[in-house]
Amino acid sequence: PSDTDEIKPTWHLYLLEIDPGVVGADVQALKAKLTEKGVTNIPHFAPLYKFQLLHQLGYDHNAIAASCPNTEEVFNHRFTHLPLYPLTFEQVEYMADAVIEAVEELKAGK
Repeated sequence: PSDTDEIKPTWHLYLLEIDPGVVGADVQALKAKLTEKGVTNIPHFAPLYKFQLLHQLGYDHNAIAASCPNTEEVFNHRFTHLPLYPLTFEQVEYMADAVIEAVEELKAGK
């Protein structure tokens, strides 16, 4: 169980993955569609090498990114985060319907 007296979830984020080959577009297009529909996308949990602090410490973001093609693929093309904090049933239902609609629109080339 994920919610007991000893275990309390944070209800913070929902990780959403798409397969660009199936959807016909990557997650950036999906994010744009969801934003149009009023659904919050939370850019969260980027790879560490993308943080400004590492750049300030002298790390070369581009060199690290080039050495991490799988990370770049996942972060830039496949995943987004949706809010999971306490939402009403209606808000969750709207968000779920918006995701389905957006994916269907992308599959149809809209």
